Amino acid sequence: MLESRIEACKNPVCFGLDPVLSLIPIESGTPEDKIRRFYFDILEEFLKRNISPAVVKPNSAYYECVSIDAMWVLAEIIATYRKEGIPVILDAKRGDIGKSSEAYSKAAFDVYGADAVTVSPWMGSDSVKPFLREENGIYVLLRTSNKGAADFQDKVYKDVAQKIIEWDNGGVGAVVGATNVHELREIANYISSQKKEIPFLIPGVSIPGVPGGQGGDAREVMSALREGGFKKNIHVLNSSSGLSYAWQAGGKPGNYASACADALEKLASSLFAVVFCLLFFSFSHAKSPFVGEVLDYSIGWNFITPGKARLQVKETKNENELEIVSRAWNHSWFKVLTVEDTISSVVTADSLLPKVFNQRINEGGYKRKALTVYDFKAKTASIKDTAGKGSDIRHQIDTVITLKGDERCILSAFYLARTFKLEPGDTAYFNAIGGKKLYKLKVIVHRRETINTVLGKKTCLVIEPVIQGDGLFKAKGKLTIWLTDDEERIPVLMKSAVAIGSFTATLTGVTKE
Repeated sequence: MLESRIEACKNPVCFGLDPVLSLIPIESGTPEDKIRRFYFDILEEFLKRNISPAVVKPNSAYYECVSIDAMWVLAEIIATYRKEGIPVILDAKRGDIGKSSEAYSKAAFDVYGADAVTVSPWMGSDSVKPFLREENGIYVLLRTSNKGAADFQDKVYKDVAQKIIEWDNGGVGAVVGATNVHELREIANYISSQKKEIPFLIPGVSIPGVPGGQGGDAREVMSALREGGFKKNIHVLNSSSGLSYAWQAGGKPGNYASACADALEKLASSLFAVVFCLLFFSFSHAKSPFVGEVLDYSIGWNFITPGKARLQVKETKNENELEIVSRAWNHSWFKVLTVEDTISSVVTADSLLPKVFNQRINEGGYKRKALTVYDFKAKTASIKDTAGKGSDIRHQIDTVITLKGDERCILSAFYLARTFKLEPGDTAYFNAIGGKKLYKLKVIVHRRETINTVLGKKTCLVIEPVIQGDGLFKAKGKLTIWLTDDEERIPVLMKSAVAIGSFTATLTGVTKE
């Protein structure tokens, strides 16, 4: 259920529904009315925008401390979010002797109606087993994100991890904090070494500009899971105050619902590429489905065919790297414009993150040499870019810029987008670098269309990359790409407006090397 839910939402976000009355900017009504309206308004905004977190997680303590009636509100919120198809984890951290745990289990699942509940393992197997139901799930506290967790958990978390593996009936997950990615990676590695992968509920994720949270970086968390050997897309990252009280960043209390939805979209967008890498790549083998692929094209300009192009993915000497190469050149008989362009990107084999992006452009005497070296550990990119005609240097860049952690070059973004399970109406977002600027690359899926190709008649997804801000496609007009609607996602046709007329790139052959 989790995997399909995360895939449908296109994000692994767990939204913590933890009401703090002093931060709920609603003036009229009882405390209970304010809490109800606050989270119902946010849900309404989600539905209006057709967005949703993968799951929600109300912490029962935030309702219990308000009043008995607020606990009724908690039950209402759980029922309402579940009615809209959003699974609910009740964060209650229960665990006691067998009979008491049985009562806690009935309260969480039968009274409140939650899909899952958080459980403390401190009292051992007989305190946990009453929560194990076929139709419900539990998340066992393993390594939490609070500072005091080191008092005991550092000494025993591997023992607890082993017990969680033993207890797993298909519905057991673990609570593992986001604030120490080294430990997160270690725990994932330990569990994967036992030939298991269990769902993680990962609290402690912060959103820049919003007070609260515990400082965990969402992209680093997802990378740590991957590096620890986890392959499945069953893990959720919790943000409570960062989403609920996102209005604080803009200082407009009246916009609390839209601010929350904006923050969810921002968090989901930043995780999109990393999450869907987990869906489509086998990290233990560090192989991409594109290795050895060679795609050849004829280039059409208005009514003639003046050149050719090739897209190729090659292995490098480093088994953890691939090189994507794009070449375009003119036929010798075409004298109007001499073209010899080579664009290449060395990328990680697992997630296609760029390491080195290289451009060598030669078009009618105009030459450009550009090199971008990505260092995601230091969160920097070193850029050297020189362009001009002859001795006329039109621009020259030699600088270092700060990265957020998931920026892509155009080749990396394109090949990653080919792995996504896209549907008409979908939109994918990528952070990218152009020149010395960071920009947002949006890929829109417009429709399905059946066309004749060198591979026969193919149903294709028609997509359009759009750069929000200055960038490659913004000034020259729309670029449209036809990808085969199958596992290969082969680009069989590309069309774009240029300064004079338009060009097309039509697939002429597919080979494997």
